[in-house]
Amino acid sequence: FPVPPLRAPLPFPLPSRWLPPPPAAPAKEVKEPKGIGTLDPMGNLRQSDEKVYGFALPLGSLVTDREARLQRHLAACANASAAERLPVVRRIARLVGIRGDHSAATLWFERALELARRAESANDIAETSISLASAYRLTGRHADAVTAASEGLDIASELGNARAIGVGAWCLGTLARQDGDAREARQWFLRAIEAGTARGRGMALESLAILIRREAHTVAQPEQFFQRAVSELMSAGDPAASAHASGNLGCLYIDAQRIQDARAAFEYALDTGRRVGLTASVAFGRAGLDLCDALQGRRVQTKEPPEFAMPLALTCHYVAQALQASASAESAPSPPSLWSAAGSAVSPWSI
Repeated sequence: FPVPPLRAPLPFPLPSRWLPPPPAAPAKEVKEPKGIGTLDPMGNLRQSDEKVYGFALPLGSLVTDREARLQRHLAACANASAAERLPVVRRIARLVGIRGDHSAATLWFERALELARRAESANDIAETSISLASAYRLTGRHADAVTAASEGLDIASELGNARAIGVGAWCLGTLARQDGDAREARQWFLRAIEAGTARGRGMALESLAILIRREAHTVAQPEQFFQRAVSELMSAGDPAASAHASGNLGCLYIDAQRIQDARAAFEYALDTGRRVGLTASVAFGRAGLDLCDALQGRRVQTKEPPEFAMPLALTCHYVAQALQASASAESAPSPPSLWSAAGSAVSPWSI
């Protein structure tokens, strides 16, 4: 594969100066909006929600509280127009998906798509269709996911919506990979890299790196793709996805027995997670560092499986525990022992 051009500074090695700035101090309590006209769903509300919805799956009560507030507001504005209710419904759908209830998120996205059609907004139809496709994928409705993603991508292409094109192409690539069609998946991922925004490029680069690694068990090209994914996702303002891509890179280095490089990548994931309150990123970084310790004959700090961990983070944890138990750290685990669990951390609620 040709290496896509780097569109943002490469953040490796990753000392603290590369970490995103700390989040601003939380604002004082905001009064409940009293009417649809006081809610700015594409302005202040959206910007504040992006900090929550930055692919931070386990933010728990913060996500739930925001979802409840939006649902109360939606109920109070039941007589508003479809165009006015649509951004609120989409935001609720995303928050429901973030907390892991994909079946409920599917229902909310279907409701949002109905509102987008009633509002006759082609751009909203495109973006909502693509988000709905990801919800279908996560609930096992593969054919519906392909239909929705294809419809959304066609409309986005006509409108020139690069953000939706990137996410839509990534979604279709992920679906093709699930079908076992690696060639078609590559084509979709490359389209997302070429046509998408920074987030779409980062998503596709990470997925393409995983695909190549699983097929060829090489290091050089996946390493470049993971590095670029971290850079693109960082520039897109998505610390959680950037941290997870860095964790995947750390696993690549583990397979290549480049333990110090792996430490740098896992430390970035851990530090980023701690900095912005992302429990899944903290779990991935900690599990990876434990694995590095076990491979170097050091004592593993974490005994219990991390909460809110992605599958690959759990694999790192259990491999570290097994090495610790056997008191053998003479060689790194074979690639399949880590890579069979690898996956993109990109949230489906991306647009």
